[in-house]
Amino acid sequence: MKRILFLSVIAALLCGCNTAGHEGQGSTTDTIGVDSVVNSVIAEPEPSEPEPPFTSPDLKFHHAQGPVKQIVEKWKRNDGTTGSVTYNFDRQGKWTPDQRITLERNSKGQIISMKEQYDDEYDIDFYEYKYNKDGYVCQSEYIYESEEKTFKYTLNENGWPVSTKTAFIDPTDDSTYGSGTQSYTYSDIDEQGNWMKCQMKVKENDGENNYAYSVTTTRKITYWE
Repeated sequence: MKRILFLSVIAALLCGCNTAGHEGQGSTTDTIGVDSVVNSVIAEPEPSEPEPPFTSPDLKFHHAQGPVKQIVEKWKRNDGTTGSVTYNFDRQGKWTPDQRITLERNSKGQIISMKEQYDDEYDIDFYEYKYNKDGYVCQSEYIYESEEKTFKYTLNENGWPVSTKTAFIDPTDDSTYGSGTQSYTYSDIDEQGNWMKCQMKVKENDGENNYAYSVTTTRKITYWE
C-alpha cells in the first residue's frame, strides 16, 4: 500500500513537472497560434482587380468609354477655320447618327464603312475601317470624288491614335503620289478616363505642295445617369 502510494506521488510529481515544462512551451505555441489567427482575421484583403470601364464597338470607334450619352466635339485649325460635330449614343453604347450617315457593320458590330451625304446628292464622303485585335480602328480609308487617302494609326494603351501615316492614292491605278504624318497629344482627362482636349499636328505633301498645320479639338461629354 505504501509502495502504491509512493508511486502515485512520484507519478503526480512527474506529471506536474511535465505539465509545467510543457506549459511554457505550450504558452509560446498557443501565443503564436492566436497571433496567427488574429493576423489572418485583421489582415488587409488582397486588392481586387478594378472592373473594366463600360465600352462598346461604337464607343471604341469614337475613342470613348463609360456610360456616354453625347459627345460634342469642337475643332479649330490654326488658320482660324472652325467646326463642330455631335455624336449621340443609347444606353448600350450604340451610336445613333443622323439620316445623312449610312453605316455598314461586320458580325462583331464594328463599323467597317460609312457614307456621309451632304445637301448635294453627289456630294458624298466614303470611309472604310480596319480594326486591331483589341477592337480599335488601326487603319482607315477616305474617298471623295477622285481623292483617296489611307491612314495607318499607331495607338496608345487606350486605343487613341498617337501618330498617323497618310498616303495619297490615285484611284485610277492605285499609285501613291503623296504622303503625310499626323501626331496627337491629349489632355484634360475626365473621371471616366476620356480625353477632353486633343492637339493634332499635320504635315503633308500632295505631290505638288507641302502643308503644315495644327488642329485643336475639345470635347464635352454627357453621361447617362
